[in-house]
Amino acid sequence: MIPVDGSDVFPGIRYLSTPGHSPFHASIAIDTEEGTALFAGDTMHHDAQVFRPEVNSIFDADADLARHSLEILLDTASTSGTIVFGAHLAGGSAIKITKTAKGYRWQDA
Repeated sequence: MIPVDGSDVFPGIRYLSTPGHSPFHASIAIDTEEGTALFAGDTMHHDAQVFRPEVNSIFDADADLARHSLEILLDTASTSGTIVFGAHLAGGSAIKITKTAKGYRWQDA
């Protein structure tokens, strides 16, 4: 059984449905008193997708759905105290995302 989007799998561990890269792709959020760790999985393949979320990986099974999932992930990630861990990001793979008037920007966590 697939958990309901946004539901707790265990206390403080949330399932986030992020299909597009694959039909049942999911991201995981772990909420603590200090903030949230958001594990993006294959929702984001490159840091540039923070600035240009309309750009897809050639490996996404459904490009439109992948872009939609990335927008939801970026919006969720831009909340205060959230650190995003990307499976394919360069460097330390941990970034913070902020929402600006022109879209999103990232910085190393």
